[in-house]
Amino acid sequence: MTTIQDELRETARTLLAEGQVDCVLGWAWEEELQRAVPCFVRAAEDAKRLIWDERCVVSLAPFLLHMKRQLSSVRTEPSRTAIVVKGCDARGVVRILRDQQLERDEVLIIGVVCQGVGDPDNRPAKCRECQYHVPPVYDLLLGEEPKETQTPSSPLLERVREIEGWDVADRASYWREHFSRCLRCYACRQVCPACNCVECIFDSERTRWTYKRTTAEENMIFHAIRAFHVAGRCVECGECERACPMGIPLMEINKKVASDIKELFSVPDAGVDLREEPPLVRYETGDLDHFV
Repeated sequence: MTTIQDELRETARTLLAEGQVDCVLGWAWEEELQRAVPCFVRAAEDAKRLIWDERCVVSLAPFLLHMKRQLSSVRTEPSRTAIVVKGCDARGVVRILRDQQLERDEVLIIGVVCQGVGDPDNRPAKCRECQYHVPPVYDLLLGEEPKETQTPSSPLLERVREIEGWDVADRASYWREHFSRCLRCYACRQVCPACNCVECIFDSERTRWTYKRTTAEENMIFHAIRAFHVAGRCVECGECERACPMGIPLMEINKKVASDIKELFSVPDAGVDLREEPPLVRYETGDLDHFV
């Protein structure tokens, strides 16, 4: 029986052998680390390294952008990369393309039908709430599309509504406790496909939005600014929360903002359409202005 992994390896081998792409970005198993890691395959004979199964948790979308920026400094000829994507990863690629960080013809999107990754008995929140088992955007699709789909419930949104019901003092105390643990390591920023500015304002010497102190106040400014920067653009991949070494529930913030954006602007989920334009980067005469 042919598996999606078999299809993936053969597809990658063919694309590389025929010169349709210069590289295939997928996952490979790393024995020393005992986990699946991003894998850059540039030779057809190495396509057998690629894997696809529940171990492929990490989103590859940010690595696509990091690789492009590294290559741009050492080569001038155009290149094309194939990237393997789950539904959440595909939304990340759309985000990068819509932010004009890559041209569409620089990327070949290999979608895989995904029923969830990670421990089957303890799926990540993004898998338990996923509506995109089939990537919303792809050039090639591996696996069979499900005959029926159901809109799952959202425990994360229920959690957001619960927090909204607390009084202001309790909410402030809750986030102060979490943000006081933040190391400002910027792991959340580095793995986020929507955090794709060439120079982040938190690295710029020209701005002083925050200082280097890791106090709850400074950290709160950082996270508040980042939440607003990805407002309407967050693809809810959960990578920020997965990468956080301190276990800060960052998706509770992102889900709150995403929910408000959908309610205020009646827009679809971010990253599902290559024609989309985030609501906070466009102006319409009918926009709400009661707060002005």
